[in-house]
Amino acid sequence: MEKENGVRVDERADDETRVLSCKTGVLSKSQGSCEFSLSNTSVLCSVHGPAESKNVRKELIDRSYIEVFLKPVQGQQGSKERDHEATIQGILNEVCKTENFPRTVITVTLQVISSDGSLLSCAVLAAIGALMDAGIPMYAIPSASSCAITNDGRLVLDQDENEELNAKGTVFACTKNDNGEFLSICSDGILTQKELGSSLELCSRGCAITRAFLTQSMKDGNAN
Repeated sequence: MEKENGVRVDERADDETRVLSCKTGVLSKSQGSCEFSLSNTSVLCSVHGPAESKNVRKELIDRSYIEVFLKPVQGQQGSKERDHEATIQGILNEVCKTENFPRTVITVTLQVISSDGSLLSCAVLAAIGALMDAGIPMYAIPSASSCAITNDGRLVLDQDENEELNAKGTVFACTKNDNGEFLSICSDGILTQKELGSSLELCSRGCAITRAFLTQSMKDGNAN
């Protein structure tokens, strides 16, 4: 949502993220855990494993099987959560060194604490933080960000729920590194090629911000 003069309600610049928060080691009974927040959007992630597979379909002879569960704030899981699970699973399979743990399962469980826009980005960051906390080796530290295209053509980074609901379209991007190598791109709405390109550039800058924050958070142990 915007004020009449085009300024965002929370008075952020169009290319500014909300306040970031990252807390690791918050769940004692998991191998790794992380609560990541983008202001009023918050996701708690736990990682269990690698553990011996008890399901033949998930027992891969050359690598670990990563399973992802995303639970909404309340109620039953819907198609949006299932789509997000598939996206997150694909990202984690790309960056985790699953070949180090053949015939095992790594379970990533994400609980949405509160949702105020940019949920997929927040969930990805929580998952990466929890996996790092669990000591799961990775080829790179991915990062995620999203933006919305307003009806008057402006691009706004890390959209809140009102901006999301009133947007012409939204774009999510996950980058493998600060060189701009994309691991995943998702878009919603009808966007021109130029709008998509500009959105990906903005998301890349957002990814660099969240990656730097997440990396420093892991070094510090806990950061806000």
